[in-house]
Amino acid sequence: MKFDLPGFNYLILPLLLLLSIQTNGQDTPIWQDLSPEFIDRKALIMRHYDKKLFSVLPDTLRSSSNLKSQTWVAVGKIVVPQGAVLTVPDGVKIYFEPEGLMLVEGTVKISGTEQSPALLSIIDKSEMYIAPRTERISWKGIKVAKSGKLIFKDVRISGSETGISSEGTCDSLLIENITFSDPGNVSVNYSDFSVQVSPDIPFSLSCPKPWARKMEQRGYRVASNWFFGETAGLALAGLIFSSAGYFIDQKVKTSSTHDVAQGYSNRATTCYNVSRGLFIGAGITLTPAVIFKILSKKKSAQGVSR
Repeated sequence: MKFDLPGFNYLILPLLLLLSIQTNGQDTPIWQDLSPEFIDRKALIMRHYDKKLFSVLPDTLRSSSNLKSQTWVAVGKIVVPQGAVLTVPDGVKIYFEPEGLMLVEGTVKISGTEQSPALLSIIDKSEMYIAPRTERISWKGIKVAKSGKLIFKDVRISGSETGISSEGTCDSLLIENITFSDPGNVSVNYSDFSVQVSPDIPFSLSCPKPWARKMEQRGYRVASNWFFGETAGLALAGLIFSSAGYFIDQKVKTSSTHDVAQGYSNRATTCYNVSRGLFIGAGITLTPAVIFKILSKKKSAQGVSR
């Protein structure tokens, strides 16, 4: 093809204009050979992270035998299927790309140490294969199915959008010395109970004792004996909170109490957020924490005694 311009003859080569080829006498677009099936995005992502000395987690994790790397990246949803037991070795760090999610249908055990906690975090944008334009990025968090169980000890979670949620019973979550790095919308959920977790304050969660489980089976909504925050055990019957000189989000309603190992419960349905250390007496001090307390009938606000 030629274009005649004064003083010049421009010949545009057909290389950029030949967008079709002859196949059996028919024009076939050359771009049909570049269909998405020929582009393996995950292979490109794996190659990218390999260069950065990261390993990409498989979509399904059945055991920890292949978790030999110390630094992993989760792309999309990672599933631990029912019946599988995943024990993450000490020192392993798991980074999530935006929209990443860990779905626990089996059992996941992750533990670090107080000095060097295990880490589950959003990946830094500078490390990503394709970084989003949004300023703030987050991963979806951890979801425990009815068949699943989550056992965390000395773990730090950062950049999570929703925190930890479980569809199972309280036995599905065993959490000790866990810290969220993010303020605001991070929470721990069990069934229809939910509590916001303060950032950078380690907390633990334990299942109610057998007597509370029995009350739950009788139709009572029980979340007493659950401690969110590092705290001294309260083991005095008839103990009454004293808030003199300290701030508590909601005033504690004085009522009948129970002597419960590792816990304190009353007839109020409320959430206490102790923002400073609270001296209670008899050498017991409650350190900054969030304590979630419920002991009430489904159809009635009347409490019960042990």
